Amino acid sequence: MSTEPKNEYCRVPIKLILEHGDDFPFDIYLKLGPAKIIKLSHRNEDIKETFLRYKEKGVEDVFVLQREMSAFIKQLRKNMANRFFDSGTLPTREAVSILDSGYMVTKEAFMKLGVNETTLAVAKEVNEFSVKMLKKVPNIFEFFKQFREDCEKSFMKQLMVAYSTSCMIDTFDWKSQQIKEKTAMAAMLCDVLLTESQIELVNQAEKVADGDWDAHLPREILEHPTKLSSMLMPQRHTISTETIGIIEVHHELPNGDGFPRGITADRLTLLPCIYIVANKFITLMIDSGFDYRQRDSMLQTLEDNYSRGNFKKAVRSLYKMLGMVV
Repeated sequence: MSTEPKNEYCRVPIKLILEHGDDFPFDIYLKLGPAKIIKLSHRNEDIKETFLRYKEKGVEDVFVLQREMSAFIKQLRKNMANRFFDSGTLPTREAVSILDSGYMVTKEAFMKLGVNETTLAVAKEVNEFSVKMLKKVPNIFEFFKQFREDCEKSFMKQLMVAYSTSCMIDTFDWKSQQIKEKTAMAAMLCDVLLTESQIELVNQAEKVADGDWDAHLPREILEHPTKLSSMLMPQRHTISTETIGIIEVHHELPNGDGFPRGITADRLTLLPCIYIVANKFITLMIDSGFDYRQRDSMLQTLEDNYSRGNFKKAVRSLYKMLGMVV
């Protein structure tokens, strides 16, 4: 048993260990308290049975050494590629579980390892497999209600936003699969530097802040769009400028009351506006418990608050996506 040095370990969902085979060539650890951690397995040891017992006891996360996280991610990518090789034969519930774990590992990797070739590669692959899965979903709202209790809230929301932006883009003449993949990537990465509790703080602040974000959120949260976009800029050969641009402004609002820069509608291009409107629509849907009977009031909220500049076109595309007369 050892004391846990700060940031020495990376969190991994225990279900990922169970989903991806009987062994991993890494030591895996269990956290017993704020400063206590024990080794659960030895390298290449058959650990599935051991970890199944811990899962049955309610353990959700285990840990790998930070210095081994990159190698762990490479193994995860290999396993995901094998599982999704013929995605048509992969049951939806299994696919969702695998991608949820992959998303959680991506978040942990970005937080602990930063932006590099390895972390971007796993992010792109989780995004690619997610887009493929969503294409097979006949009703995205029923999909959400079916799986929302099984996954991280932020994972399910980013799937919903990615799906909505894709459908909204389809209403324009300039639509393309490449553009839809760029917005889906933005949906996955926008809040990748925030924990689930921090995301919930943002959700609550959005309801009461009225532009006074400093009174409700710490600087660390307020600056995360700028921080992540700055981290991604040197990787423009790997990730598109359109994706980075959406990330940089995804909490801005038409009237300039958003954060981090307080940009107004006249300074925002159409693609980020589509993302922001889709994100707000999904937030309203989640808050309503996906009660489709409240659709008209949700759309009225969007009409009232997102009617400036390119936001107006974005709201129109949402109406078209829903099959409604504009």
